[in-house]
Amino acid sequence: LKSSRVGAVSAPGAQQSSAAARPPWGREVTLLFFSYPEGLILNSLSGMMVTRLIWLLVAGLAATPVNYLFVTSPQQGTVSVVKHAAGDPGIGTVTTLLEAPAVEAPMGVAVDVKRMRLFVSDLTKKNIYLLPLAHTAGRVTLANPNAKPRVAVEGVETRWLGVDPEGNLMYSEEVLNRIMFVPVAAFSSAGFLAGASVSGSMTTVFAEAPKAPGVSNPGDVAGDVRAVYWTNKLDGQTVGSVMRVENNTAPMAIARNADKVYGLAVTPTLAFFSDGNGDIFGSGKYGGGGGGVGPPAGAV
Repeated sequence: LKSSRVGAVSAPGAQQSSAAARPPWGREVTLLFFSYPEGLILNSLSGMMVTRLIWLLVAGLAATPVNYLFVTSPQQGTVSVVKHAAGDPGIGTVTTLLEAPAVEAPMGVAVDVKRMRLFVSDLTKKNIYLLPLAHTAGRVTLANPNAKPRVAVEGVETRWLGVDPEGNLMYSEEVLNRIMFVPVAAFSSAGFLAGASVSGSMTTVFAEAPKAPGVSNPGDVAGDVRAVYWTNKLDGQTVGSVMRVENNTAPMAIARNADKVYGLAVTPTLAFFSDGNGDIFGSGKYGGGGGGVGPPAGAV
């Protein structure tokens, strides 16, 4: 699961304040995105094997809002975007952004809406790519469709990526039992602009077992302006199903209702997460609240 806040935008030529801080689409809304487990067939996409889905609601200047769905398929080796107008009964228009050999097994996906950046992890090539996006003529495309995918982080095996509102990148390394953090400044550093990846000095270990409690085969990651969150896929009821860390304090469990938790989304007040049984739960970001662990009527 992923969530994001999309800011307001004026018509072309209108006066804007803090224009650089606003994405090129949408009224201000909070979006909740769902991640499907490995192996699930999504029939509405013509049987495409998908593992990660991200919705972007784009209101723009059109009377009818438009949704953009980013899809990675490790089996087919593709990264696609689906454009779907609100109220349209069809599946929308599918556009392939990347395919083999540019990527081989794309899995994790995250979008920095403010800076128009798409991050994709490749399990085979063990890279995280940064792909600039463009939104023109009612379409979301790669800004440089003929360019080779830019390696942002190399030598990593990760299925889960997250981007916070400031543009910082987070990812989990389940095998190494740690959460990694890349500051947004790394992507404008002299070395990165010269063609180097941000691996090494620009990539830091945010939390790692056994030194840090609360990291147990981590799954998805997310962030807001105050904290970093992640799920655990092992012993979640003991260690914590969903963890929260703020200002370098000790990790705090905000949910303990499932041993194995996969996807994660955070809104301004709540955290939503999916377990190994296909259920989706909700919790206050400090634990409890919002119906506690699980909505009032139970899991979705």
